[in-house]
Amino acid sequence: MTAALITVSSLLVATPAQAAGSFSLNNGHFFVAPSVVYPGLIAPVSVGLGNNSNASAATVTITFGILCNSPGRPGAESSAQTIVIPPDPSRPAGGSQLTRVATTVAVPTACTKPTGPIPLSQDGYFWVKMTQTGMPDQLKMVPIWVGKPFTAANFRENLATLTKQNNPDYQAHHQLPQMYRATFEQAGLVIDDPRYGLWWCSKAGVPTNHSSQAANYNAKWEQFFATTASPSQDEILTYMKSLVGLYVYTC
Repeated sequence: MTAALITVSSLLVATPAQAAGSFSLNNGHFFVAPSVVYPGLIAPVSVGLGNNSNASAATVTITFGILCNSPGRPGAESSAQTIVIPPDPSRPAGGSQLTRVATTVAVPTACTKPTGPIPLSQDGYFWVKMTQTGMPDQLKMVPIWVGKPFTAANFRENLATLTKQNNPDYQAHHQLPQMYRATFEQAGLVIDDPRYGLWWCSKAGVPTNHSSQAANYNAKWEQFFATTASPSQDEILTYMKSLVGLYVYTC
């Protein structure tokens, strides 16, 4: 298995098995894990599963792990979980996410940026292994890059690590506003995770720049919290995504 050859498009979607009561990762069932990590991070990971049968349940054993491309190739894995996926009543079966399995994986303290004469396309990967009796094992992976601890001070650098961009004319924008940090944390969200950031033009004189729109952006979140008591993580992230198309981010 060569980490340098792994691509997101080739790893996130699997060909569904055809046996009755077999799990599937097709049509939007994804392995979710942080894209940027740092040594010691307790990383939340999850995988969504469907079932290719309309009538039979599927029993699947799932293990998550991480492997870093740094010296010694340090890795770690979670305990195995055995779950039962109910039949999919839709037709054809296998198109719906019926079960999402979640846990955490501790990023090894020896997980650092790889060194060597040949640059790698990624710093390692999270993996999930899914085993079902009578079926071939499935192993899926998503790439990672090693950054710094998720703090406001490191947010810009980690966003640059994730996006491979760092234009001084752009602000590293928290899509989850810092003024509501405590509320987001109550929902289990770390707002300094670069997955919740994007680049927003900060160039003076641009009417759509970050400083000109920040108050309006924060006001929309104030409205959200005024109408949504104790929002769940999914509700928050859905609302965050809904705001993206309302603004112009480029200079």
